[in-house]
Amino acid sequence: MSLRNQISAFYWYYGTLIDPLLSISAIYMSYFQPSLFMDPGFALSSPYGKISPAHMFLMHQFGGTFAAWAFLHLTMLRETNDMRIWTRFQTALAFTDVAVLFSQVKALEAQGRLGLGMLRWEESSNAVIVAVILAIRVGFVASVGFDKTGAEKRN
Repeated sequence: MSLRNQISAFYWYYGTLIDPLLSISAIYMSYFQPSLFMDPGFALSSPYGKISPAHMFLMHQFGGTFAAWAFLHLTMLRETNDMRIWTRFQTALAFTDVAVLFSQVKALEAQGRLGLGMLRWEESSNAVIVAVILAIRVGFVASVGFDKTGAEKRN
């Protein structure tokens, strides 16, 4: 059975359209707007939020990683009929999502701003977006929306 027929439209479009667009936006931010990338962890007014050559060294590496993910989303996921490929790829990306949330918590904790009343909208909205993305990935890996044979549930 074609992989497209096994995956619900939600997961298919998320994995082959939305997620690559998110990766492409992260590539852009990594190379051309690093302050947008840093802002959810460190306010630009903070001494920690000043972009340095060390930050750019890491940002350029992140940009390359996001480019690889976008490429895999746009090619590999469309070309395979093996559900295990999708599952393993989404599992690997879920590890990254957890690391992003962890790093955001540690950044806020280091600044003494880890608390609901202390968060700026940049921090809270970023955490919500990453948590939603993580929930989608975990849902896919856990086969939420699939019947017992792995096919999409049809109503």
